[in-house]
Amino acid sequence: MNKGKKILYTLLIGALVFIPFLVNADSGFDTDFGGSSSGGSWSSGSSGGSWSSGSSGSSWSSGSSHRSTYSGNYSDSSFLLTLFCFICIVIVIYYYKAMNSGKGPQSDFVPQEFDINKIKEKLPNFDKEEFKDIAYTIYVEVQNAWMNIDYNSLRNLLTDELFNKYKTDLEVLELKKQKNIMTDYKLNNFEIINFSESEENYIITCYLNIELHDYIVDKDNNVIRGNKENIIVHDYELTFVRGKDIKEGTCPNCHAELNDKASKVCPYCNSVIVSRNNNWVLSNKTSKSQRIK
Repeated sequence: MNKGKKILYTLLIGALVFIPFLVNADSGFDTDFGGSSSGGSWSSGSSGGSWSSGSSGSSWSSGSSHRSTYSGNYSDSSFLLTLFCFICIVIVIYYYKAMNSGKGPQSDFVPQEFDINKIKEKLPNFDKEEFKDIAYTIYVEVQNAWMNIDYNSLRNLLTDELFNKYKTDLEVLELKKQKNIMTDYKLNNFEIINFSESEENYIITCYLNIELHDYIVDKDNNVIRGNKENIIVHDYELTFVRGKDIKEGTCPNCHAELNDKASKVCPYCNSVIVSRNNNWVLSNKTSKSQRIK
């Protein structure tokens, strides 16, 4: 969590003592599209109350079940509490607008580089730059499949658990006749941050800093959430898994051993060797932070 968000959340907790509010977020989406730049309002129902102040004093009125009126000067404690609440509201609105206009605090998420030699103990032919291309290619293909609501492509790129989650979210989008547009990807930074293994799989977690255009349109292609002009910058944490029964340096089709790693065609079955995937699939995608460039 960056420092700006820590300040914002601290102020929100303080404001919670006085003002009830609800925060909504969409699952399955990279970008948080919630909220508008114009701020917000708070209102209460018939059982709640309202605060009003005039030049001659102040009054509090509640719903029909209870009614009482106060007039006169504020006590010191009431004034300080009210002032604190007001300051919290102002600063929260300022930070919210700042962070959504690209002027807010930048991410302080710093990935810790993992010792590649520990991966090579299990995968002797592992190459960091090659895996970088694999990870980024899978990311882009997943994003494009999500945008185009292409279930078949997603099925080949994701674990069963993640595929089922994406499928549920996409069905909601389809029902609403909406589409999540994502274009102009740019990879700014990449780092492997962890490697582990289970009984059946090898697991690699990596950090990617990626920028893109990300917004939602309706059936008439009108932007209804986000802004097509904004460039969204994400600090991602992506986790990939690969089965242990897949041997490096073998044909993914006939599993024959390949002496030439650079070969694009298997000399035994003539299958095209697609090295960009190597049977790694995405098992988790988390946006650690996001901001408008």
